Amino acid sequence: WKGIFGDSYIGEWRQSKATGYGVHQWKNADRFEGEWLNCLKHGQGSDFFANGDVFTGMYVNGKPEGQGQYKWKNGSIYVGEFKNGLKHGKGKWKKRFNDPNCNQYEGSYEDDKKNGIGFFLWESGNYYKGCYKDDERHGYGEMFWKDGSCYKGEWSHGIQNGAGRMEFPDGRVKEGIFENNTFKGPSIATPQLRNLKAQEILLNQTIMTPPSQNPAVDVTSNRIRITKSRAGSHPRTILADQGKIQLPDKLMKAQAMSPAPQISSEKKPDLKYSEPLQQQESAQTQMGQGSQVQSFENVDVN
Repeated sequence: WKGIFGDSYIGEWRQSKATGYGVHQWKNADRFEGEWLNCLKHGQGSDFFANGDVFTGMYVNGKPEGQGQYKWKNGSIYVGEFKNGLKHGKGKWKKRFNDPNCNQYEGSYEDDKKNGIGFFLWESGNYYKGCYKDDERHGYGEMFWKDGSCYKGEWSHGIQNGAGRMEFPDGRVKEGIFENNTFKGPSIATPQLRNLKAQEILLNQTIMTPPSQNPAVDVTSNRIRITKSRAGSHPRTILADQGKIQLPDKLMKAQAMSPAPQISSEKKPDLKYSEPLQQQESAQTQMGQGSQVQSFENVDVN
């Protein structure tokens, strides 16, 4: 089937609606390959965007839901859980797909933002583990610098605020109240000290537990293999970097398409992500929101 706006669909139909396995290509070269239900992306599939980005994973009612992977053209990647089209649950983001030492985050997301317990590693070797709220270090957390310094204590909106302990490589220790990244004084009541210690113990019992093995997407090199499938679906391997697709034989041979499809010819694929801004290594944190957008922008904070 070909639409009047230049898009096309090859695949399975049921009662004049795209249902089953099929490929839809839009005029701007965006393309979806995967499972459909009543003209909505539903099941496993992949979105190939004209700008080079690729999403592969599970869809429910037209939006990513459950396990999935979003890979940016520049090599950055997010693998983890989605809900209602947004990053939600456990996940991992890396600045460069094949570089184990690049900037990366592993932890919890809520409504497309870092929320809950997480671990952020910078390329320099500095790292933070602790609580996040709306993409900022917030609550109890521990920051470790490559020179041996570390801060363990309370954060507010990305800044050291509250009770904390700063340890220096030469053995000096500052323990007390911090305001706006500045040590204000050593006066900490005993309950505050006990609370800090309790939070430290709890954090180190829970942090760096990797997300459960992704049941839907197995990433090997530049190939994405969808291994979890609904009954009757067509699992296949996709070359993510080249966006090549091999259709099932029965679809390649199909010539007669329904004359009255109900896929909107004017609507582009539901989802494109803007890569989050990088987290600065200073105590002041600036993070992007990685929100739903129609065009890709990659902004680095150096």
